[in-house]
Amino acid sequence: MSDAIGTGRRLSYRNGGGCLILFGLPFLVPGLLVATSPLWGEMTTESGEAAPVFFVVPFGLLFTAVGAGFVFGRSGAILDKDEGTATSWWGLLVPFRRTVRPLADFREVAVVREIRRSKNSTYTVFVVRLAGAGKPLDLREPRDPVAARRLAEEAAGFLGLPVRDTTGERPLVREAARLDEPLRERLRRTGERAPRPAPPLETPVGHEIANDGATLEMPAPGLRAALVLPLLIGAAISAVVLFAFVHPVLAHVAADEREGAGVALALFSGPCVAVGLAPLALVGLPFLRAARTRDRVGLSRTGVRVERRGLLLSKAIEMEASEVEEVGIAKAEGRPWKPLGGEVVAIRCDDGTVEIGAGLPKRDLEWLRDLARHYLGQP
Repeated sequence: MSDAIGTGRRLSYRNGGGCLILFGLPFLVPGLLVATSPLWGEMTTESGEAAPVFFVVPFGLLFTAVGAGFVFGRSGAILDKDEGTATSWWGLLVPFRRTVRPLADFREVAVVREIRRSKNSTYTVFVVRLAGAGKPLDLREPRDPVAARRLAEEAAGFLGLPVRDTTGERPLVREAARLDEPLRERLRRTGERAPRPAPPLETPVGHEIANDGATLEMPAPGLRAALVLPLLIGAAISAVVLFAFVHPVLAHVAADEREGAGVALALFSGPCVAVGLAPLALVGLPFLRAARTRDRVGLSRTGVRVERRGLLLSKAIEMEASEVEEVGIAKAEGRPWKPLGGEVVAIRCDDGTVEIGAGLPKRDLEWLRDLARHYLGQP
């Protein structure tokens, strides 16, 4: 959890709390009970012997420390233009340690895509940091790229610094005075041309292209090799649940000869099987949804419209050309393409990102990028 609080000449960031408290409680409470067990009674092993205090207390304190870090741990940063300082701090509920640096050390606000790995999970964060002379100062690590760019623009506008976004196909630098500059205005200011590209030979993208706009029919990415491993993992977990837990329960009910046992079997079999298949559904459905989703994309000088047709539902996404700030090739971060990974054409504005072209080869993505820049960049 993180909060940003601005008070005119001062901008504060506070991280911690929220969902981390729920994550830390399973460590904190058992750790306290184990660490204090010598005070209210001896803990015993499976053989009935008393557990040694020199093992129980350190073990409990270790869990307590980990839980306390999640439950009470806080960190943050304070940007103060009156004092000309950037203060980073950390502590348990209140600051224990502070590091003060001059704001003059920093030259830009950077947005960097990084992978975080732990023992049980891997996830992507978008680090917003002040960079310049010396060690960078991280302000936040959102998992949402849109939230990260908003935060970066907020900090850059407050400090009068440029933003360097390295999450796309090439670093994009925007000066403080032009943080919200639309693509069409930037092309006109720099004199950069965005001609209409010719479609690649044998492209799988259906297209109707005219001077005033283009209509594109995107193919579904399909059941690619990336789907095999998650589906096998989901199927394996479901098989274990079905044969180790669901089958014995249903067999026990089926063997019951008492009156009403048949009704009980009929009532419980459906929910039990559903529980057993839940792991496969939870793992596989996001991939299947992404693999079978089709897009119909409309591009014109007024904006972009995407009609997204999924397995069961369809929806339309629209973005006005006057709001588009960037069109480029980037890693798939939004739904439904994120489970499949790979690259997409990302059309970005302050309010969100529209991703198209999942599963297409690089040459087709480059064509779609240039085509979108051509229409959306027209005055």
